[in-house]
Amino acid sequence: IGEESAIDLLKNGAADYVLKDRMSRLPFAIRKALEEANERHERRHMQQELEKSEAKFRHLFENHVAAKVLIDPETGYVVEANEAAVQLVGETQETIQLLNWRQLAHSTSVELDEISRIIMEEGKIHFESRFIRSDKKITDLEIFASLIQIGDEQAIHAIVHDITDKKIAEEENRLLKKAVESSSISISITDLQGNIIYVNPFFQQITGYSSDEVQGKNPRILKSGLDRK
Repeated sequence: IGEESAIDLLKNGAADYVLKDRMSRLPFAIRKALEEANERHERRHMQQELEKSEAKFRHLFENHVAAKVLIDPETGYVVEANEAAVQLVGETQETIQLLNWRQLAHSTSVELDEISRIIMEEGKIHFESRFIRSDKKITDLEIFASLIQIGDEQAIHAIVHDITDKKIAEEENRLLKKAVESSSISISITDLQGNIIYVNPFFQQITGYSSDEVQGKNPRILKSGLDRK
């Protein structure tokens, strides 16, 4: 074939060509063709592995029981959200993708600009926030966010847990502890073996024993004649 036909063949995918009067190039052309074939095979294999990995990630993302969202790190807008996230936020799939992550993370422990900086510099962050749903219900959230690579692009992958009940329980425990510690009644708490694990300040006042002195002791110590009242 002539050079014009050879050039047309190259445009259509041929690896190389050898003219009849330049047969000395044949070994080099064959080597080049084999190398390119190996490279194409490797690229196809890598692409297939990448597609499998992305399909696995997508399956886990969409079907996970925990709320998950993908966020564009440049714009801050939600790119995707799984069904658990839709239920947690109380929005439709279409509406949630119009939200900026700042609307989802009214942080109670870390400033929003600081959150963004930590994610971009350190690659991950764990913090708590408070979200006001469209039905005006206030929801306490615990968020684990990390920077991930999806194909050629980066995304913030956030796993979100509803900790509203946990926060309510913690507040109830705080109020109960305050009531016990300010009570004018002597209160002691023991473990299953009957050993003291807690006494309130009034107990210490009327017995003369400090909390450290009675920790791990049996309440019978109060009847041992060692009462310091």
